[in-house]
Amino acid sequence: MVDELLDIDEDESIKENNSIEELTDSSTSRNEFLTSRFHELIEMLQKEGIDYQLMGPFSAYLKFHDDFQYTIPSIQIHLNEKDIERFKNICQNLSLEVRDQRLSSLKTIKDGISLGEEAVTVYDDAHLFIDVFCFERLADGTIISKDYYHDDDNNPRAKESIFSSKLAKEIFGRDTISFFGYMIPVVSWEYLFIMKEGNPLFLNFIESKIDQRKTSIIRNLMKTDKVVQYVLVSDLPETSQINSNLIENDNTKISQMLLDSTREFSETENLEFLKTKQLRKIDENYEKGAITRYAVISVLLSILVLIFIVLILTKIFL
Repeated sequence: MVDELLDIDEDESIKENNSIEELTDSSTSRNEFLTSRFHELIEMLQKEGIDYQLMGPFSAYLKFHDDFQYTIPSIQIHLNEKDIERFKNICQNLSLEVRDQRLSSLKTIKDGISLGEEAVTVYDDAHLFIDVFCFERLADGTIISKDYYHDDDNNPRAKESIFSSKLAKEIFGRDTISFFGYMIPVVSWEYLFIMKEGNPLFLNFIESKIDQRKTSIIRNLMKTDKVVQYVLVSDLPETSQINSNLIENDNTKISQMLLDSTREFSETENLEFLKTKQLRKIDENYEKGAITRYAVISVLLSILVLIFIVLILTKIFL
């Protein structure tokens, strides 16, 4: 009887180990498949100068390959809407199907949290391959991330998260991952962790990887430099063709260094954005200038008062 029980326990142990191995093999197989397909996609995205950032679990997998053993259901990309038509063409050339439902999204919003599939998705055969998160980039560097959904009356709407250029640079313009010779832009893990965006396995994994100093910088900027608004959507942003020969669309390090040196948008431009969105922020330079002006005026008034007193005293004693 004891031997039979031992045999049963051994069988169960073998089954459990086999299940774990199958789960690991399955995770590895899926993640490697996504990596292989992404390799095909990224070459064309970079060549065409598409404005995007990789985000979420897949970006962590590319960075910490051997440590990240969880199955990734799909790749997540933050994509500039003006490039969406060219993105669709690229996907079509790779036999991928893009489903664009921005004006007919099945998503809903409850207590500020969106529920349902993304409005723009990419399928490889019948399998979800990419979740696309749309954004607009304004001339001063401001980023408007959009989450399309429908309201209770079935009207198309978008939850717009608006980041000033200063905050946008910290979240969307700082981090990159090297991948087969390409520098892949990545949405900050610190921001995703702060916002608790992503599945728990991903958030638990990156908790020990994030930079606490960067986390603090982003937290502080979010208090003043981020606005969320919910808007009705009647039409979609116009797409435009991009001259891939322009320096703005050249992904080489030299070009990016040149851009960084010439595109430092002034604090005044950021303040105009903040005033438009009725955010409170103090312009330290303005305050310093105001203090200087008041100091000069005070000194001049004091001198005039002293001259006046001297004149009065002179008349009295002469």
